[in-house]
Amino acid sequence: MSIFKNETDYRVGWKILLAILLYAAAMMLSIIPAILIYNFRDFTSLPEMVNLTMNSSIGNALQAVFSIAILWGICYLLVKKKAITWEKLGLDDSLSCALKKAGIGFICGAIVICVEIAVLCIFHYASLSKCSEGQNAIIAVTCGLVICAGIAFAEEVTFRGLIQGQFGEDKKALGIAVTTILFAAAHLLNTHYTVYSLIYLLIGSLAFSLMRVVTKGLWFPIGFHMAWDWVEMSVFGLNQEGTKHWFYVKGEEIPEYLICAVLMLFVTAVLLLIYRKQKA
Repeated sequence: MSIFKNETDYRVGWKILLAILLYAAAMMLSIIPAILIYNFRDFTSLPEMVNLTMNSSIGNALQAVFSIAILWGICYLLVKKKAITWEKLGLDDSLSCALKKAGIGFICGAIVICVEIAVLCIFHYASLSKCSEGQNAIIAVTCGLVICAGIAFAEEVTFRGLIQGQFGEDKKALGIAVTTILFAAAHLLNTHYTVYSLIYLLIGSLAFSLMRVVTKGLWFPIGFHMAWDWVEMSVFGLNQEGTKHWFYVKGEEIPEYLICAVLMLFVTAVLLLIYRKQKA
């Protein structure tokens, strides 16, 4: 049975495709100013400048900042053209409310990953590793915060905002399902992609989509997503044994994915209960 049955549904399908293309365009365009700023003292060939920029923590942080600016500009134009509303995007909160929700989401995300790490250590699937890079690691971890902010904003605005926001209240479940699948599929090009990471991403995406519904906005899932990526990759370096972090995972990858997935669902379930009590 076809998901898109009538003219309105077909429009939603085209808008989903447009959202993905806009996301890809924003990512590509954000690289250009990052390259020019990072290499302003030494202009060489374009491939070399791209390589130097994207292999640098500072270069990646610059690209993240510009990706946020470009995507925000795209959202502004779409709202101005009445293609979508700030409410459907989930970005209609005031600045103070947005910061509060993002901050709470960030704290919740950091707690979830720290609990995951503690569980991995307890069951000997991970061990602490002291970083030997000193100041370079501090710079990398700090830039990582900006990079993860850019990733979280771009992915949440695209998938939970532009895509999930296209589905009305009567098709909320379908919107969550489509967004969850597309988000996981968008990571297929990641290195070391396995069936376990697919399950991990599907459950994580489901949790983000539910957070979007429960909190009636994007700021909480943006904060949670940002903390998830930053604490996991930049601070503790899960699955990234080496330098510029203080932690690495040893042993099988299955427990990491399953533990974090269960924790993500637990946090989402708690949010749903809190929301229902407030509505009662």
